[in-house]
Amino acid sequence: MGCINSSHSFFFFFLTLITLSLTTSVAQADEASDLIKNTCEHAIYKEFCISDLQQSKGKIANIRDLANITLQHALSNATYIVDYVSKLANTTKDFNAQSCFVECSTNYEKAISLVQSSFSALDNKDFDNVNRWLTSAMFRAELCEKAFKGQSGVQFSEISDKAELFNHLCSNALAIADRMAGM
Repeated sequence: MGCINSSHSFFFFFLTLITLSLTTSVAQADEASDLIKNTCEHAIYKEFCISDLQQSKGKIANIRDLANITLQHALSNATYIVDYVSKLANTTKDFNAQSCFVECSTNYEKAISLVQSSFSALDNKDFDNVNRWLTSAMFRAELCEKAFKGQSGVQFSEISDKAELFNHLCSNALAIADRMAGM
């Protein structure tokens, strides 16, 4: 009979641990969701900010995590654009299009460097440089768009869509950094 009571005790102990673990996980997820909503409140692209960060809420403990995640998403987006545009530049026979692709790739390579610099500035709470570098990165994306002005085709519209996404991510990172600066 001692074994049965012991196994029942173990079962209830195990069940209690699972319940506490789930309760803690739900509470942490709710806290992350609240942090995301409060932080994105003043972003120009508020709904996009919230939906983008909700995907990573398991990795979020504080506002700095939000800024780093947004910067990482911007960096990934810019890297995708460079890879995509470089591939197009190497495969096209159209000299004008190739020139546009090379110019765009060069601008996004600089944007990548600026976003990377923003990580260290954020770590050092140098919000002026975060602002300066992200604004410059967004300008670089705009220069890419200008290189394609008047061009048409699927590849140009995809680059334009990705550039818009990059600008939204950088804008959201700026809003989060501004909020951090005010704390």
